[in-house]
Amino acid sequence: MQPAPSPSAGRGDVIQPGLFTSVLYVQPLREDVSTLTERFREQYFNRDPSISPFSLFKQLWRTEGWKWLNFKVFDDRARETFLLVTIRIFLEQLTEDDPVAQVTGLFGAYTFYYTQPEDIAPSLRRLNHIPIPVDHFQRLTSLSESFSTPDFLPLREPVLYIASTMVKDQVFYVLPPSDLGPENPRYLPREVLVSDSTPEPDPEVPKKKGRPSWRDRAKKAQIALDGLNDWLESTPERPAAASIESPIPQDELVNYQTEKAELITALESAGDREALINANMTILKRLRDIQNEEDGLGSVEQRQLVGVERVESAVRELEARAKADVIAPPFWLAFITTAFSLSLSLLLSPPFSFFFCIMSSSYSLAPNAQRRYYPSTGSNASSTASLLPPSQPEVPRRQLSTSPLHQNAGFSPSSARPKELRTSASTHSLSDAGRYGAPAAGAGTVTNSISDKYSLAPDPYAWGSNLSPNQPEPDDYLHNPDPRRDRKHDSGGTVFTYRGLTNVGCLTLLCVGLVTLFAGYPLISHFTSKQMSKNGGFNLGGINASGQIPEMPGNWGLIDLETPREVYTKPSYFDPSQEMQLVFSDEFNTDGRTFYPGDDPYWEAVDLHYWQTNNMEWYDPAAITTSGGSLQITLSRKETHDLNFQGGMMSTWNKFCFTGGIFEASVQLPGANNIEGLWPAIWAMGNLGRAGYGATLEGLWPYTYDACDVGTAPNQTLNGQPEAATTGNDPTENGVLSFLPGQRLSRCTCKGESHPGPMHSDGTFVGRSAPEIDVFEAQITGTPLTGQVSQSAQWAPFNYQYIWDNSTANMIIPNPDVTTLNPYKGGVFQQATSGVTETNQGCYELEQGCFATYAFEYKPGFDNAYITWVANDQVAWTMMAAGMGPDPNVQISARPVPQEPMYLIANLGMSTNFGPVDIEHLTFPTTLKIDWIRVYQPSNQIKIGCDPVDFPTQAYINQYIDAYTNPNFTTWVDDFKQPWPKSKLLNQC
Repeated sequence: MQPAPSPSAGRGDVIQPGLFTSVLYVQPLREDVSTLTERFREQYFNRDPSISPFSLFKQLWRTEGWKWLNFKVFDDRARETFLLVTIRIFLEQLTEDDPVAQVTGLFGAYTFYYTQPEDIAPSLRRLNHIPIPVDHFQRLTSLSESFSTPDFLPLREPVLYIASTMVKDQVFYVLPPSDLGPENPRYLPREVLVSDSTPEPDPEVPKKKGRPSWRDRAKKAQIALDGLNDWLESTPERPAAASIESPIPQDELVNYQTEKAELITALESAGDREALINANMTILKRLRDIQNEEDGLGSVEQRQLVGVERVESAVRELEARAKADVIAPPFWLAFITTAFSLSLSLLLSPPFSFFFCIMSSSYSLAPNAQRRYYPSTGSNASSTASLLPPSQPEVPRRQLSTSPLHQNAGFSPSSARPKELRTSASTHSLSDAGRYGAPAAGAGTVTNSISDKYSLAPDPYAWGSNLSPNQPEPDDYLHNPDPRRDRKHDSGGTVFTYRGLTNVGCLTLLCVGLVTLFAGYPLISHFTSKQMSKNGGFNLGGINASGQIPEMPGNWGLIDLETPREVYTKPSYFDPSQEMQLVFSDEFNTDGRTFYPGDDPYWEAVDLHYWQTNNMEWYDPAAITTSGGSLQITLSRKETHDLNFQGGMMSTWNKFCFTGGIFEASVQLPGANNIEGLWPAIWAMGNLGRAGYGATLEGLWPYTYDACDVGTAPNQTLNGQPEAATTGNDPTENGVLSFLPGQRLSRCTCKGESHPGPMHSDGTFVGRSAPEIDVFEAQITGTPLTGQVSQSAQWAPFNYQYIWDNSTANMIIPNPDVTTLNPYKGGVFQQATSGVTETNQGCYELEQGCFATYAFEYKPGFDNAYITWVANDQVAWTMMAAGMGPDPNVQISARPVPQEPMYLIANLGMSTNFGPVDIEHLTFPTTLKIDWIRVYQPSNQIKIGCDPVDFPTQAYINQYIDAYTNPNFTTWVDDFKQPWPKSKLLNQC
C-alpha cells in the first residue's frame, strides 16, 4: 500500500473515494462479513473448549485473507472513506438479533481498527472518532451481559474486554439517539445500496448477433480486465519471444494451456465471469484443431503459416515492429494477444468476439499502435471520385499472411518513403503515386483505410484530376454568381419553411433553457428544497446555525464519553417505578477547558455585571476553567471593570435546552460552612430570556402564564382593580402586589404583533415567558450559622400576599427535620415557592471537601405536574401544580409548571440583596467546584432542544439578536427602542 499515488500512476489507477461508498464495494463487503459470520458460527460450535473464541476468530481472519482490504494505490480521501465505511459495516452487526453476528461484528471492528498500520496516512486511529448513536453505543457496552446461556457464556469475557478497550481508547463519539431505526441512513454511505437486478442470460437461448450495448460491453470489459490484472500480477514473467524457435509447437501449446488453466483457476471464484471462461476454453479447443490440421498436412511449405507456427511467425513480426517504438513485451503477452487475434476469423461466438475486443483495446503492444479500419469494397462517393487514385482489388483474407503488405501492422512513415532523396540523379518523381502513401503500381495491397482517402500527394496532377482552366469543374457554379439566376434567393424569403421553423425552434429552446437555468432553477430549488432537520432543537448536540452536526475530533457528544455506563439510566425521584434516561452529561474531566464564546459547543461564560441583583463582582470568563476533574468557578478579590471582585457565570443558553426531566449536579460549595456572604447557584431558565441581558427579561421573567386576564397587565391591575392587588401585600412598597411591567408575550397579544407563537386553536397566541427553577442557591443562616440551600421556583403573576396553596396535598416534605418552608414568599418583582434544606456540612471547600448531589425533577404543564427538589442525594421536598391554581382574590388563573425549553446556568457571586456579606472573614479566592452535571428524561418522553415545535424560540431570538448579545440593553422600550406588543385586554388591537 502507498500513502499517495506514485508519480507514474495515472488517474484511472488511483482508487477514488466514491468506490467505497457505492454498491460496488459495500454490497460485496456485507456479503463477506456475512460469510465470515457463518464460518465463525460453524467453527465456534465445533471448537476445542480450550481455545478461546477470540483466538478462534483471529485464526479465521488470517485464514480467510480478506483480500478486499489490500489495494495498490490510495489517496488520503479514498483511504479515509475506506476505513470509516468498512468499520461502520462491521458495527452494523451490533443491531442484529443473532448473538454470533453481533460478536463477529465487534471482533471484526476491533481487529480491523487495531491492525491498521500507523505509518500509512491517514491512520485510522488519527481519524475522527467513529460516530455511533447513543442507542447503538449502549447496546455495544451492554453486549456482554446478554450472553447468559451456556452456549454463549464463553463469549462474555472477550466481548467485555474488547468493548471496554474500545471505549477506553475513545474509538467512538456518541451522537443523539436515532429515531429512524437501528440502521440510520444518515451514517451509511451516500448511495442507495441495492443489488444489481439485471437478470442472468439463459445459456440455452442463443445470443443475438450484432453490436452489444454499451452497458454490457462496459460491464464485461471491467470483468475481463479485473481477471487479467489479477492473473498478470500473480504470474511470473515468461521468457522473451525471441527465445521461442521451431520445432517445439507441442511444448508451447502445453505452456499456453497451462497458463490459461491458471487464469481460469484464478477466476473461478467470480461466478459472473462465466462468459470469459467459456471464451478461454473456446480458444484452447480451436488451437487443438489447428494443431490437428498441421499434423495432417505434407511439406513444411504447405503448412508454413498454420497452427502454432503461425503464432511463432506473428510473434517474431510483432517483436520486430515493437523494437521501433518500445521494448519488446514479454512472450506471454504477445502470445495471448496474437492467439486471440488470429482466432477471431475462426470463432464467431459472441463471448469470444467480445473478449477479443477487450484484449485488442487494453493490451496494445506499443503506445503508437493503431487499429486499422478497412471499408467495404465499392465505388467512392461522386464528390471525391476525382480526388482518389484507382482502387485496388481486395486481397482475400486467407492470403493476408503471405501478402507483402501483411507487415503493414508495423507501418511507419519511413517505410512508405523512397529510400533516395529527391536529387538530380533520382529516378523518382514527386508525383509518383507511391511517394506519400498512395500504392505504387503493381503492388499488392488490401483495401485502403479511411485515412488513405485523404492522404494525397502534394502535386495535384497525381490526384487524377484535369486541372485545365478551360475544363469546367462540378463545383464551378458555386464560385460564379448569377444575379438573374439567384434573384429569388437574394431578394429575401419566408421563415415558414422547414429549415426556418427548425432554426426558430432551436433558438426558442435555447432561450427557454437559459431562462430556466438562471431564473427558473433558483425558484424551483427554493420551493422544493427540504429543510434539514435540527432534531427538535437549535444549536443542539453540536448543531450549528445551519442545522449541521459537525464531525469534529474530540468529545463533543451530548453524553460525555467519560460518563460511567451504570448511570445511563436511573429511577425517577418522584416515581421510582419510572426509568429515566440520560440525555446530556458533562464530567469536566479534561483539564484546562475554557468557556469564552466559541470555545465550547454547549457552555458559554458571560462577560458582564449582573446589575439586576446588585452584585458586587464582575462576571468574567477568565474565572471559569476545569481542573482536577471538576469545573471550577472562582470568586477573587480582583479589581475588574471598576468593581473590586471577579466571579463567573456560564450557561447553555440557545445551545442545549430540555423540557421536563431531572437536572442534577455533584457540587462542592465554596468557602466555609459558617461564614456568610457567598452566593453560589445552579439553576435553569426559559430560553426566551438570557440571564444578565435585561432587555430580554423585561416582561418575560418570572412569568409562566397562558391566560388572557388581569394577570398579564402592568402591576397586575386594570383600572385600579382588583383592589387586593393594591394593598396588604409587600410591606416595603406600601402593600402593592406587583411592579412588573406586564407579560410582554401574553395570550392577549393582538394579531399581527411580534410574537414567537404558536397559536391556540381559538386563534390566540400561546403565552410565552422565561420562567426560573433553581437547583439550589446556597446560604449561611441561623444561630449558630449553618450551611443551607434554598431550592425554589419563581412565578408570575402573583397570589394575594404571595401565599400559594401549600396544603399537605400540594407541598410534600419527607423529612421536616432537614427541610422547612422558606419564610421568604416573594415581593413586588417575584413570587417564590421555596424550601430550605440543611446541607452536608463537610461538603465545603474549607471543610472536608466532599461533593454532594443536588437536583430538581419536574413535569411541565397543569394536570399532575410537579417539581421535586433533591439535596444531599435525598428528596428534599415536592410541590404539585395544583398549589399554583387560580386565585379569585386577585382575579388570576392557574399558572403551569414551566413549559418553556429550559437551559442550564451555574454561577458564583456576592450580593447584599441575597443576604449579609462578611467581607472581613471571607477567604479569597474561593471556588465553587462541580464534579459533573447530568440531565435525564423519561425514556418515552425525550424532549431536548431550544426550538421545539410547540414552544419555538429561534426565529424570535434571531429577529431581536442585538438584545440577546448586548448586555447594555437593559430595557425593551427605553434602551432597545422596540415597541411593547399591543394587548386586546387593554383595548389596543
